[in-house]
Amino acid sequence: MSTYLRPYIEKAKVIYCPGTIRKFKYLKEVWAAGDLWDNPDTPLPTDPLTGTYCFYWNYTGCLDEDEGRFFQGPRTNAVARGSSALLVSDYFARGHWYQEETTYVSCEKFKGATMVRDTQHFSGYWAWESCQTSPKPEIKLNAGYVDGHVETYSSNDTAAMRVISDPKTGDYYPDEAGPGKFFIPQNALH
Repeated sequence: MSTYLRPYIEKAKVIYCPGTIRKFKYLKEVWAAGDLWDNPDTPLPTDPLTGTYCFYWNYTGCLDEDEGRFFQGPRTNAVARGSSALLVSDYFARGHWYQEETTYVSCEKFKGATMVRDTQHFSGYWAWESCQTSPKPEIKLNAGYVDGHVETYSSNDTAAMRVISDPKTGDYYPDEAGPGKFFIPQNALH
């Protein structure tokens, strides 16, 4: 995100959810370096970091309830036909990289959640283990749109979206591997 937003946003804390357990210890360094960031705690030459917001600029995802239907994030300030005006939302997902498929995680604290400490590549989150049939935990989330307005929405007013692993084919990561399912506001769909 810093590659896109650093020219407009000077301080990294602006793009970090205040509901998160704690700020990532290298947040300022990550923001300044962008995609070239090298975590001094790992032997890797460059290190990705998952933040606390989901950024949808120029993004395509596969809507889970209707396979073959895609979510298309904005590409310009003037929202084109077939794309959404949703620019950014709080992180809310299930089946996260290092959690069970039935675990919901969010940057926003919610009832019954436990803390998941940050790792070398992930910010700290709040997590709640559910069963396959239990409803989503009740969370109040926020979303920002290209026109600058922000809306609050409930976890029950969301649609599941899978991350596409191959943009050329539209294939997404399987349930047992990858970043899991992200939940976006229903009203961001058209």
